[in-house]
Amino acid sequence: MLISYLKTILRRANRNRLNTIINLFGLSVSIACCIIILLFVDNQFGYDSFHRDGDKIFRVNTHETEEGITRSFASSSLSIAPLLDSHLPVVKETVRMLPQSVSVGYAEKDKVFQEPRFFYVDPSFLEMFSFTILQGNQKTALENPNNILITQSMAKKYFGSENAVGKVLNIEKEHLFTVSGILKDAPIQSSIKFDFIVPMKAAEDIWGSWIGDMSKTWYYPPVYSFVKLNSNITEKGIAESLHKIESEHIPKYIAESRSFSLERLRNIHFTNLENELHPTINKNVLYLFVGIGIIILFIAAFNFINLFLAKIVLHLRSVGIQKVMGANNRNVWRQLLTESFLYIFASLLLAFVWAAIFLPAFNSQMETEITLWAVFDNGIVLYLFAILILIGLAISIVPLIFISRFRPIVFLKGKGGAMFTKNKTSSTQSTLVILQFIVAVTLIISTVIIQSQMHYIKNKNLGIQKNQTLIVPVYDEAIQNRFESVKAQLTGINGIKEVSAISNFPWEKGFYDFETLISNQGVETKANTKTLLVDNNIIPALGMTILEGRAFSSKHGTDSTMAFVMNESAAEKFGIQNLQDVKLTMQSITSGEPKKGNLIGVVKDFHLQSLHEEIEPLILTISPKRYFIDNIIIQISSKDIPQVIQQVEAQLKAFAPDRPFDYYFLDTAFEKLYKRELLIGTLFNYFSIIAIVIACLGLLGMVAFATSQRLKEIGIRKVLGSSVIDIVNLLTFSFIKLILLAIALAVPLGWYFMNKWLENFAYKVTIGWWVYAFSGLLTLLIALFAVGWQSYKAAITNPVEVIRNE
Repeated sequence: MLISYLKTILRRANRNRLNTIINLFGLSVSIACCIIILLFVDNQFGYDSFHRDGDKIFRVNTHETEEGITRSFASSSLSIAPLLDSHLPVVKETVRMLPQSVSVGYAEKDKVFQEPRFFYVDPSFLEMFSFTILQGNQKTALENPNNILITQSMAKKYFGSENAVGKVLNIEKEHLFTVSGILKDAPIQSSIKFDFIVPMKAAEDIWGSWIGDMSKTWYYPPVYSFVKLNSNITEKGIAESLHKIESEHIPKYIAESRSFSLERLRNIHFTNLENELHPTINKNVLYLFVGIGIIILFIAAFNFINLFLAKIVLHLRSVGIQKVMGANNRNVWRQLLTESFLYIFASLLLAFVWAAIFLPAFNSQMETEITLWAVFDNGIVLYLFAILILIGLAISIVPLIFISRFRPIVFLKGKGGAMFTKNKTSSTQSTLVILQFIVAVTLIISTVIIQSQMHYIKNKNLGIQKNQTLIVPVYDEAIQNRFESVKAQLTGINGIKEVSAISNFPWEKGFYDFETLISNQGVETKANTKTLLVDNNIIPALGMTILEGRAFSSKHGTDSTMAFVMNESAAEKFGIQNLQDVKLTMQSITSGEPKKGNLIGVVKDFHLQSLHEEIEPLILTISPKRYFIDNIIIQISSKDIPQVIQQVEAQLKAFAPDRPFDYYFLDTAFEKLYKRELLIGTLFNYFSIIAIVIACLGLLGMVAFATSQRLKEIGIRKVLGSSVIDIVNLLTFSFIKLILLAIALAVPLGWYFMNKWLENFAYKVTIGWWVYAFSGLLTLLIALFAVGWQSYKAAITNPVEVIRNE
C-alpha cells in the first residue's frame, strides 16, 4: 500500500512541477529560517551558562533616582562589594572588576600595544568564575600584586611560541608585572571578556592614590561588582537584605538617591542598563525572531495547503472511485498524510543545505560562531520536529475536511468546487491567502519603519560636529602633562581646524558623577551632576553652540580653575536665569579640596549618548589635572584624511615614542551604539523579502491553477470579443480584493508593534501615512506582477486551440 501511495505521489508531483517547486522551495527556505533562528536563540540563551554555580552568582546593579526619574547602571561603586561581604550573611564571596585601557609592552621584543580589556580584579575572581587556567596555579596566581594573568591569544600576540609564564610585561611604561599564568580565552558566550587580569591592589600602584580615595566614596570609578551566595535565597529575601544595608550602613545623603539590586549572572546578557560591560540583547527581540521564523514557516504551510487543495480538485474523480471501492476517510487521510510528510522530509533535507549555505553569512552579521551541528544540542531538533509534525498534520487534515464535505457521487460527476471561480471562492483558501499577506505586509511596514529610524539616527543633528572628527585615546602622561605643546604642534598641521581634549566619552566609562552645590540667586541646591572634564578649546572643537555667555578661553586665566559651562538641560533643571547670579562648588576628584567657580556659559543640548537616552543635565569644566584628559579631539578640514592622520601620528610619536597610536572617528563610534538595531533591521529586511517571495510564489501557483481551470471559459470569451485586458482583469480581480483586505488589516498591526518598538528611543522618527501607503503599494505591485504575469499568459492563449482541446 505504501509503495502504491509513493508512486501516486511522485506521479502527481511530476505532473504539477510548478506546484512541486513552489512547495519545496517555500517549505525548505522557511524551515532553514527556523533552523537558523532557533540556533541563534539557543546561542543567546546559552550566555554565561558555563560557570559553576552560576545560579548563585549575582551582579550588583545601581539605581539612581532624581526628581522621580530612575536610571539603572550595570556598574556600582568600589565600596558596595566589601559592605555586602561583611554585612550580608548569605554572601560567600565577592569580586570587583575595574576594566581599563592601558598600554602594554614587552621590552625584549619592543612591542607596545594599547589594550582595552585590561581588568583589575579581586583575588577570588578565579574562584567565583569558571574561566579555565591553562598554566599557573589558580589559587596563588593573583596573590602577588605584581602578578598578571594573560589569555592564550595575548600570550601568542606578545611571546609567540615562547612560554609566557615568568615573562615580564611593562604596563603604562613604568610598572612591571610578571606573567603568573595563562588563561584560556573567554568563551564567546561570556558577558565578561578580558585579555589581562591583575590584582585590584595594583590599581593604586598604576593610577595613584586617587583610586584609594575613590574607594571611600560612592561615585567614581564605576566597577562591576559580583557576589556569590552560599545558599538559595528568594528575590524578596535579597531585596529585604539590601534595603536593610542601605538604611543602616550607607550614608543617608547617598541612600536617599541610590539603591542597589542583584541581577543573576545568567540574566545579564539580557539586561539593558547603562555602563553594560558587554553588548546585550533584549529577550523580547529573541522571542520576536522565534515568532517571525514560525510565521514564515506557516506562510509556506498555507501555500502548501492552498496548492494541495487546488491539486486535489484535479483528482476528485480518483478520490470518488476510492471511496466507492470502499475507502474511508482514514484511508484517504493516510494517503494525504504520507504525501505531506514526504514533502516535509524532502524540504527538511533541502533546508539543511540552505542553512549550511547561509549560516556563515549570518555568523558574520551577528558576530556569532554558530555551527549547524548545534541543532542536535539542547533539544533544538526536538522543537523543530514538533513544529514540522504539527504542520504535517495540518497540511493533511485541512484537505481531508474539504473532501469530507462531499459525497462520492459529487466527485464522480467531476464536481466538488473549484478555487477562485467567477462566482464562488473557497473561504479556506481565501482566509489563508489573507493571513499570508497580513504577515508579509506587517513585516514590510516594520522593515520600512526600522530603516527610517536608523536613517533618522544617522542623520539627526546631534548638536556637535561628528563628521571628520578624529578621536585619539592617549592615556599617556608624557602627552597629557605637555598637552598645550601637543595642541600647538597638532594645530600647526595643514588640514586640522581645531584641537581639544576630553576626559572620556560616556560609551567608555559613563560620565563622571560629582556632588555639586549650585547657588542660584542665593538659593542653594545640592545635586549629583554628570560632568565632563575638558580642555579649554572643547566647544569649538566639537562644534557646540553657545546659547548664553561664553566658551572657555585661554585668554581668561581663571577659566582653568574657576569656570563651569552647563548644557541647556542643566540650566533648565536648576532654573538658571542670569549667569552672574550662579556659583558652583564641585567636589574635586583629585583632592579633598572642592572646585569653586562661576557659571560662564550655557551651550545648546548635544548628544554624547545613544538616542535611546534623553539628554541629561551636564556640566563641563576644565580638568584640574591633565592626566584625566584621555582623548584628544581633532577636527579635520582637509579631504586628504589619511595624510592628516599620518602627520598626527608623527607628532604624537615625537612626545611619546613608545606609545601605540590608536584612533577612531566620532561618527563611527556613534554608529556602534546602534549596532544591534542595525543588525535587527538587516534581518528584518531578509525576513520580509522571504515572506513576500513565499507568499507571492503561492499566489502564482494558485493563479496558475485557477487559469488552467478556466481555459475553456477564457477561449469562449475571446471568441466573443473580450480583450486581453478584460481577461486579465477577470482573472486577477478576486485575488487583488484579498490582497487589499490583507493590507487593510496589516496596517493597524504594523502601527501597533512599531510604536511599541519606538518606545525604546527617547528621540524617534515620526511615522507618516506614506510608510503604510508605500508598504501597501509595494505589496500590491509585487502581487500584481505575480498574478498579472500568469493571467497575461492565459489571456494570450489561442482560443481555437483551447476550445479544440476541451
